[in-house]
Amino acid sequence: MSHGFLRVAVLSLSAVVALAVPSCEVFEAHYYRRYTCRQFRTASDFAEHVPREPSPKPTWFSLHESRLSALPPSAFAGLNVTVWS
Repeated sequence: MSHGFLRVAVLSLSAVVALAVPSCEVFEAHYYRRYTCRQFRTASDFAEHVPREPSPKPTWFSLHESRLSALPPSAFAGLNVTVWS
């Protein structure tokens, strides 16, 4: 195995690991706000990465590329979110 191939493999693995960090983006519109969150793996990701800023606007929440066994009871605490099933 050449050193060049190994270097590319390590850089590729680093990029995948870097992309797997939980994160949330918030978009504020006039009549609503939207959270788009990614890479959640544990219930604590909600507490650590979802901003808890009160708002009278309806809040849309979208969770992508995540693996959770269930939503924690406090997932949307303090947010104006309606959950549909």
